[in-house]
Amino acid sequence: MINTEKELLEILQPMSFDDKDHQKKIICALIGHSKICTTCWGYRYCGRCTAQLGDSLGSVDYGIGKAVIIGHDCDVCKENYKKCTWKDKYLVPNPFTETKGSELPETICPLGETTKDFVENKDEVKKE
Repeated sequence: MINTEKELLEILQPMSFDDKDHQKKIICALIGHSKICTTCWGYRYCGRCTAQLGDSLGSVDYGIGKAVIIGHDCDVCKENYKKCTWKDKYLVPNPFTETKGSELPETICPLGETTKDFVENKDEVKKE
């Protein structure tokens, strides 16, 4: 079991990765998915590696109660963030800062829209 960031880095150091996304998937395999996540149309995705973690459309998402949604600024997400550990925050964008689409993991939702597209176009959506 990996208990510290230093232990994780010692394991990762000798490894080679195809790209940053590959590295993030390996990190999630080693320390688990982040509770900090993105959502799209009822689906919840890891904020680090973009793996689908939950489905509240056709199923029940048992992890949503502990989740911190990137871009949410609600009291529940803020309270859940206080409970996050270094494992949840490692290589995940701060969920409460003004995040530009280029800083988010590119999660593709079932409708083909990416998380980046949604964030970059959120002002247009609000106006409609």
